[in-house]
Amino acid sequence: MSHPHLAHKLPWNALGRVVKRVATPLPGNPKFRLQADEEKVVDHFAKCLASTIAEFAATDKSSAEVKKYFDPEQACPWNSEVQPHQNYHYPGYLMTIIHSYIGFNLILLDPDVFVSLVMKDDDRPSSLMEYAFETSKGHPVWLVDQLLQAFYYDKTARGYLHLKPVTTEVLDILREQCKHLFRCLYSLSGDNALSDWEVVRRSMAIDFFHKWYPTE
Repeated sequence: MSHPHLAHKLPWNALGRVVKRVATPLPGNPKFRLQADEEKVVDHFAKCLASTIAEFAATDKSSAEVKKYFDPEQACPWNSEVQPHQNYHYPGYLMTIIHSYIGFNLILLDPDVFVSLVMKDDDRPSSLMEYAFETSKGHPVWLVDQLLQAFYYDKTARGYLHLKPVTTEVLDILREQCKHLFRCLYSLSGDNALSDWEVVRRSMAIDFFHKWYPTE
């Protein structure tokens, strides 16, 4: 088992159990719904993540130039505009960063379990995670280029982008990506700086991990 980013601060194991249940299709239960105890786990994780982001932001001694480089509001536009309140048709950068941060970290937590649950069929990224690979409406070039090193293109298969076989090198790339995604979160400036855990909670998009069970 490898270690997710900020494993000493964030309850990844508890969140992983929720995502595992959510992402495992069950016959006769095609509708996604978190149970009451699962809601508490997700809320607690969101509060921990929000407080950790605030802690790093308050203690960041980087220069203004460095902060600007990582700040989604000041760097190249992410999804064209700032949207702290998102939807799945136009998610905005908060959801694309936080959901991808969670997905990649769960793979780091236990690749044998979460690669098949976080990714789509044939290890392809989900439609929401695809924003992490696109510079036209997603993340900046330097961040996309770093992540693409863990993937390969297969033009013979539907969905060209696929995760490479999980090796130490691939896990290192995903771990570095998680570090940079988190850096973007605590570099965020202005009115949309992440101080509200409920915004973080919505941006986690846990229901997007749900997979429909094929009915007969």
